[in-house]
Amino acid sequence: MIKKKIFRYIYSIMNLTDNSDINISIENGKIIITPKNNLLNDLVSKINNNNLHKEIEIKGIVGNEEW
Repeated sequence: MIKKKIFRYIYSIMNLTDNSDINISIENGKIIITPKNNLLNDLVSKINNNNLHKEIEIKGIVGNEEW
C-alpha cells in the first residue's frame, strides 16, 4: 500500500500519467527517477491512420518566409 502511495505522489509532482515511461537509477546511494525522453523516432513510430492528418496547403506568404 505504501509503495502505491509513494509512486502516486512521485507521478503527481512530476506531472506523469500511468502510461508515462520513466528511468530509475541509483547514484551515490540516491534513487533518481526521470521521465524518459521521447526521441523523434519514437514519436514518429506512433503515427498511424487514426492520428495522421491530411496535407495542409498554405497559399501565399503568411510571415517573413522566403521560398
